[in-house]
Amino acid sequence: VTALGKIQNLESLKPLVTLMGEADRTVCHAIVDAVVQFGADAIPYLHSALHHSRDKAKTSAIIQALGELKQPESMPLIMDHLSSTYFNVRTIAAKALSRYGKPIIDALLSMLNTNRTDISELLDTARNDKVSDNRLRAIRALGALQDHRAAELLKTLLEDDTPDISEAANEALVEIGTSAWGRCGALVVLGDIGDESIVPFVLKALEDDSPHVRFESVKAIGRLHGTKAIENLIEVAKEDPVQEVRTEALRHLRELAADTDALFQCALDTLQDEQASVRLEATRILGDFVKESAIQPLLERLADPVWSVRVSAENALCSYGDKIVPKLLQLIHHERQEARYRVISALGRLGDRRAVEPLQNMLQNDEPAPKIVEITKQSLALLK
Repeated sequence: VTALGKIQNLESLKPLVTLMGEADRTVCHAIVDAVVQFGADAIPYLHSALHHSRDKAKTSAIIQALGELKQPESMPLIMDHLSSTYFNVRTIAAKALSRYGKPIIDALLSMLNTNRTDISELLDTARNDKVSDNRLRAIRALGALQDHRAAELLKTLLEDDTPDISEAANEALVEIGTSAWGRCGALVVLGDIGDESIVPFVLKALEDDSPHVRFESVKAIGRLHGTKAIENLIEVAKEDPVQEVRTEALRHLRELAADTDALFQCALDTLQDEQASVRLEATRILGDFVKESAIQPLLERLADPVWSVRVSAENALCSYGDKIVPKLLQLIHHERQEARYRVISALGRLGDRRAVEPLQNMLQNDEPAPKIVEITKQSLALLK
């Protein structure tokens, strides 16, 4: 294969392309490298093979070669595979498109458009119409619209007593799902090749009905350093219905909105979130600020039901130095053992000798649990 790539006789192109997707990874990579060496002459063979390929390994290899060749006529074909049902194909397609750079931005932005028309009548027909053919037409129309708002209804129709209905619902869900993956892929590439100037166009993806698309939109804004989107991300961090999206928004806000009052208030608000991953990011942000008004909320998080949040709250409080010691000393008899553990740990880390006598007295008079005795002795060793 390597020799054929160096010789570059056109008669070897077709058999080389035919062998793309070879099971042995070393040989597969060698075939891709060999085909790429033929340059633009390889494009017609690759396009033809891509149209007929039903094998994900072969499809991935062809797309990789097309990405390395970077011919403009290959762009639409590669973009189509951002919606592949195969994760690896989608990933390879995104990497291939990133090679094209900024000339592909407009095409990718056009993929972010989603249907916003009223679909209530279609939903009602798909759910309730007494005529089976009417239901089928409505389900197929929802699939053709690739409208994620229909996903929940279609999932319920997968168990419909009528086989045609359940099959149509399944096909519609595939159309809707792969369309969402396509938008996700477009956002990944935009984050790779764009700059802050395209953030206003990416913002509309924050309103997408697919949580996966909203998640990738948040990531793209972060990678594009979208400081102009801070207000939008704060709204997402507080109100998005999906915890992963809220969490990701906070992660990027920590960098984009560092040291701003808006981020501080957002962290205080999300510190009460019902999901631990969101509370965890909020405690990390508050630790960056070292503001007096954050002390009490962070002290309360020392009793959080989730270990990672308790540890993060402890880390944040240690940022306050010796001024936090009196408040921590008030909590060494906390009713919750988990909170006491974190309080005593923080006192040891802070190294303020005002904590020595209260901790010694606690050991002598409280008869604490073995775990508390252990951490208290460790903290006293540090303090002494």
